[in-house]
Order: sequence, then C-alpha cells, then structure tokens
Amino acid sequence: MSKFSIIKPGLAWLVVLSFGRMQAAADPGAQDAFFGITDEDDAYTYPWTQHTDRHYTHGLKFSYMDSFAPATGGPEWLGKILGWDNWSAEASSWGGVLGQNMYTPQDLLTPVPIPTDRPYAGWLYAGPVYQREGMLSSNLFVEDSFEADLGVVGPDSFAGNVQEAFHQTFFPDDVPQGWHNQIHNEPGVVLKYERSWRYSPTEWLARYVDVIPHTGFDLGNVFTWGTAGLTGRFGWNLPPDFGEATIDSSGSVNSGLTGDSIASAYVFTGVDERAVAQNITLDGSWFQSDPSVSQNTWVTDVSYGFAVRVNPHVPCLCAPRWLPQLEFAFTHIDRSREFRGQQGDDIFGSATVKLSWCVW
Repeated sequence: MSKFSIIKPGLAWLVVLSFGRMQAAADPGAQDAFFGITDEDDAYTYPWTQHTDRHYTHGLKFSYMDSFAPATGGPEWLGKILGWDNWSAEASSWGGVLGQNMYTPQDLLTPVPIPTDRPYAGWLYAGPVYQREGMLSSNLFVEDSFEADLGVVGPDSFAGNVQEAFHQTFFPDDVPQGWHNQIHNEPGVVLKYERSWRYSPTEWLARYVDVIPHTGFDLGNVFTWGTAGLTGRFGWNLPPDFGEATIDSSGSVNSGLTGDSIASAYVFTGVDERAVAQNITLDGSWFQSDPSVSQNTWVTDVSYGFAVRVNPHVPCLCAPRWLPQLEFAFTHIDRSREFRGQQGDDIFGSATVKLSWCVW
C-alpha cells in the first residue's frame, strides 16, 4: 500500500477552506526585483539511494519578477470574483518565466515504446507572470498569482537533445535510447492561477512560525488540473512572503525577496493534492497517435525543505550596491503514483537560487 493512501482525496481542499474565516501575520513588505533559477531532478534525493532517471526526471526554470508597485484595479468583474474589494495595502508585480521539463520511462536503454511505463516527453515554455498581494485582516495576508505559458511539447522542446548530450558527456554507458518514440510536436498553452494565504496568530510569532494554505489550477492543452494544499514554516526572521514554489505548482514563482532582516532561515513541510483532468505527458498528443498510459485522477505531493536568505542591503550595513541579496532553498518532494501500473512512488528535489541587487 502506498504511503499516500492514508491521505484521502479532497483533504487539502478542506484544509484550505478552513482558513477562509481566520483573522490573524507580518506586513507584506517591499519586494525587490529578483532573478531566480530553479533546477529540479530525481537525482536530488536521498544520498544513500540509487538514482535513476524516471518519470519527471528534470526541470529547469529561469524567472524574473520586478519590484512591487501600487496594485492596479483590474477589471471590475474579475475583482468581484477574486474578492479584491476586501483587500488593503495592495501591491503588485510583473515578471516572466522560461523553462523546460523532461519526462522519461524508468528503462532508458530500451529503444522501443514501453506500453506499461511513462512515454518520453518534453515541454519548453515561456510566459508572463502577474502577482498581487494584500491584507484580508490584520494578520491574514493574501497573494494572487497569474501566469500564461506558451510553448511546445515534442522534439522541438529539445528535451531529448539535452538529456542525450548530458548522458553522452557524463554517463556514456547510460545514454537514453528511446527519445525517437517521444510524444509528437504540439503547440501548448497553459493558464495558471493560485491564491495563497499567510497566517500567524500574532505579529511577534510571525517572525518564527506561520501557515500558508493555497489553492489554484492549471488550464490548457498541456496540463489541466486543480490543486490545493498547506505549508507550515518554522524558523528565524521568517520573510513576509508566501513560501517556496516548485516548477509545476500553479503559483510557480513565489512572492520574491522581501523583508528588512539581515538574514533569515527556516524549515518547512507541506502537502499538496492535485485533481488531474489532462496531462499531455501521460495522455499523448491531442491530434496524433502517441504512446500513452492511463493517468490517476488524484496525485499527492508531500514535501519538506529549508531556505536561507542573506540581505546585505539593510541600510545600517552600508553594503556596496553590487553585493546581491541572496536566497537558497531546497525542497524534497515525494509524489504519489501518477499513472496506473506505475511501479512505486516518485521522489525528486527542487533547488532554487534567487538574486536581487537592491538600491535603497
């Protein structure tokens, strides 16, 4: 029995809804413009286990978010749906992402399609990101994240070229043999939305502990799913942001580099549940005959990790302007089985580095 079987479908949705009436954790703060790199791989797992390339085997994403500015009102009908009229001290930011994901079966040395395992697939994309933050009450803060990704699935994603070149250079005895069977080229579009809340009982406790429920969706011909989950953080000088984000989360860029502390460090753990309607990397192309497997509707991620941030731009330090604010975060993800017949759950790691050059 999978360790995820005790987590019943829909649990995360109930957790999120239970926070809807909570009142009470630190001011949203001022976000500095930042550049981030996220690298995810199934090799970033337990050092004492054997590493294999399987399923979601690698993801790379570059992101940029501008500094906060006063939030624009937006369309009136959208504001009513999202409850913007209830916010105060709002701020907003624009940015963009560029990324590539690759997916493989577990057996890389078989040159023919493996009908019982995940097909080869790649996803190359880019798109704008818009975020806005504000308060629902004195210690309950909220963030909306919008993203629109355009790209391509298939050989034109260059996922196969990248993995083959990497293995030929570093693992010549383990070069993938099946990328010619990958899912065919298909233009892709994914609209992503996520709302997150940040809560801590008091302003003093907000520096050390908080909880961050979130809910959202991906909608498009590449991925269509709804998500919900909860993250808990514990540490020192918690930044007034909304935690770390993985590449395929509905809010795939977190709220940036914020806060006025010289340094901060924290650990976190979370659970996310996903209700999947469409995943082209499992289902195959909409318009051509591709290898495919039967997806599972409910997929659960259990995660834990840490983040460390240093900020030399606190005015009292008078640091040189070329010295960046820096954050490093690592997340370990245990993912339940994504398709029927999958042998075991998947594990992978997500490492993010963010840099910001602040001028006060």
